Amino acid sequence: MGVVFLLMILGHSGGEHIMGTASAVSERSITIATAQGKDVVLAVDAATKFEKAKKPATIAEVKVGVRVVAHAKRDGETLRATLIKVAD
Repeated sequence: MGVVFLLMILGHSGGEHIMGTASAVSERSITIATAQGKDVVLAVDAATKFEKAKKPATIAEVKVGVRVVAHAKRDGETLRATLIKVAD
């Protein structure tokens, strides 16, 4: 595959952009393992949107080992996922 995923903090709508592989998934959070060896924990709530193949998806599509790209915003100490795109 040769795809490198990086933790990138960009000015994306005032939020953060995280790329990597899902390493843990629960109803309330998703942990993303980045290429730098960091685990980023994102809170997930009813407002979090999911997308797969450019179509709406659910958290059920996010499995451990699946590549993801997440857009998130800081809420105090918590990083809340606003959109999680799941690789095909």
